[in-house]
Amino acid sequence: MKFFDCNVSLGCMKKIEEIDEYMQEYHVDYCGLRSLYSETYHPVDGNNDLNSLCFQYSNIRPVFTAITTSGDDFPKEEDFLTFVKKSKGIGIYFSPYDDSLIRSMCIWSMKKYYEVLSECKIPLFIKSEKISLHVIYDILQSFPDLKIVLLDIHYSLARELFALMEAVKNLYLETSGLKGYKMISKISNKYGANRMVFGSRFPVFEPGTSIADIIYSDISEEEKQIIAFNPIFGELL
Repeated sequence: MKFFDCNVSLGCMKKIEEIDEYMQEYHVDYCGLRSLYSETYHPVDGNNDLNSLCFQYSNIRPVFTAITTSGDDFPKEEDFLTFVKKSKGIGIYFSPYDDSLIRSMCIWSMKKYYEVLSECKIPLFIKSEKISLHVIYDILQSFPDLKIVLLDIHYSLARELFALMEAVKNLYLETSGLKGYKMISKISNKYGANRMVFGSRFPVFEPGTSIADIIYSDISEEEKQIIAFNPIFGELL
């Protein structure tokens, strides 16, 4: 089975060689790598540093951090997306100014991002704890070609997420938080395996458990492979 791990982060004290070692040990074919330096300190410098590190590895693809461009301290949306595509980025992670994305992710703040991301088919990554599901609904209703990957899901969101998955067709759930009883198989049976993307949260979590969740799910081998290496990433490799 081929795996694409979409939820891997590089801490400020970590080396990219450790990411490569994890991938070799657990037979992960590709990963999407975010930089905590980009998220927490300086998005522009952090993105450039991440690009330089990932350039050394054909199977480690950058997930670049973005912020709103209204402050003129970050490249304009079209210029940033040109950089992402040139650097073979696999996605964009939006980093808020504070602890909440409820305001900064609203359409009036991020409309241009959603437009250009929809055109180039690059998914937008968001942590579930940072955004209201109401805002996700509004965004995806307004931009049906935009793909949002919801990271770090907490099991307490299951009931609301099921309703949201029914309402919008372009929301994808990252699997490391889908720990409810037979949750992966239930989502696959109800909405399709293609609505989930494999993620481990390495190095925060032990990756073996996330891999086992896919391997031992009560679904077909074909469905397992779709989750393990979702086609939305295959299109960008």
